Amino acid sequence: MAKNMHREMYTHFASGNLSPIQNDICTGLLRSLRIRIASRPEHTSLKWTLHEYLSPPKLVSYKAGMLPTADGKANKNKEEQNGIVQAIVRIHSLQSLQHVKRVTSKDRKGKLVTREVLADSAGREVVGPEGQEGGVPEPKRGEAKETVEYFVVQKQLKKSREGKWMVWGAAKETTLEDLEKEKVKKKGK
Repeated sequence: MAKNMHREMYTHFASGNLSPIQNDICTGLLRSLRIRIASRPEHTSLKWTLHEYLSPPKLVSYKAGMLPTADGKANKNKEEQNGIVQAIVRIHSLQSLQHVKRVTSKDRKGKLVTREVLADSAGREVVGPEGQEGGVPEPKRGEAKETVEYFVVQKQLKKSREGKWMVWGAAKETTLEDLEKEKVKKKGK
């Protein structure tokens, strides 16, 4: 399930159209993705290509927590429980990201046509030695990036009824160095 949500979120985010999945993304992440889309140069989008998953997704954390009532006390009524279930899934993949710009020009007959071309991160057209008459070339697998992500999904429990799984965001892996820094920080207090 997380693997499918991962693929859908990145595909729609890259294209700049979150409408089909907006109900599957938690509010904070949805707001952040919309801001990032709005900050892209005009007439540009991204093309995200998932070449393959390099290993099966792995559940690395699964936690549930009950939320207190408005007065801060635990709810004893089992039919009125509120809480959150959160899962972190390690996703190891090979992926590519291309910047794409929509360019309008006249064809040989003088008719306006729009085509997509490769662009840099500022939205300027990038023309390779072979030009871009055929549009945006498929990304080369050798140029793809190996990525490990800790994809976070959650569902809410409202009045003892489970909601659906939604994308919450991503988490950073805690390293041994991070733990040591935290230990030193606590000793210093």
